[in-house]
Amino acid sequence: MLQLSPRALRKRFASKVGLSPKLWLQLSRFDEFLRAEPAPGSLADAAAAFGFADQAHMTREFTRFAGVPPARYATARASVSAPKAAPHFVPAS
Repeated sequence: MLQLSPRALRKRFASKVGLSPKLWLQLSRFDEFLRAEPAPGSLADAAAAFGFADQAHMTREFTRFAGVPPARYATARASVSAPKAAPHFVPAS
């Protein structure tokens, strides 16, 4: 359709975007995962929802970009974003 070989298409993509198509796809998927609202469910369910082959594939890729496994990231994210109780305010009389 584009009359380009796969290699020429990869080279053109990399020259325009600055990343290989594969790395761009991996980073795009990682970004989607980070922006998603935390949903209850297993990591296997999350892996399937974001197009990974399996949970191990998602864990390897996530750890590569984030430096921590997704389970540890989710735990840290939950503790940071958990709403804290507002301090009780009693006006001075």
